[in-house]
Amino acid sequence: MAYKVFISHAMDPWEKPFLDKVHLTLSQHGVESYVAEYDPKFGENISQKFTRNLEYSILFLVLYTNACCATQYVNQEISYALKANKKVVIMKERSVSANELIYGMEPIEIDPKNPQDAIHKFVNFAVPLQQRKDEIDGL
Repeated sequence: MAYKVFISHAMDPWEKPFLDKVHLTLSQHGVESYVAEYDPKFGENISQKFTRNLEYSILFLVLYTNACCATQYVNQEISYALKANKKVVIMKERSVSANELIYGMEPIEIDPKNPQDAIHKFVNFAVPLQQRKDEIDGL
C-alpha cells in the first residue's frame, strides 16, 4: 500500500492556494496525498469514494480553518477517521477555536502571515513516517 495522506478541508478560496502548496510539497518529498477534488469520479457515490480513499491512507490531515467550521462535512470526515483509527493531524488556522472533535489534539497552527511554516512542520512530521514505512516494506 502506498503511503498516503488524506487531506480534509473546506471549499474556501483562501484555502485553495494553501491546499495546493501542501499537496505539492508532500509530493516533492515522496509522500502521496489524496484530495477529493483532484480525483473526480463522476457518477460515483461520494461516501464510498471517501471511505475507500481514507482506508488506503496512513494519515488524515485536516486543514481546520474558519471556512471548515461552517460546514458539517469536515467534522463528519474527522469523526469517521477517528472511528477508523487513523492518525489525525490538525493543521489549524490560528484564529479558529477547537471544537469538541479536535479539542485536546495538539495542532499545527497556521499563521496567516507565514502559512509555509505550518507546511514545513507537517512535512517534517510526515516524511520520517514515509521513510520508516519504506524500510518496513523493504524487509
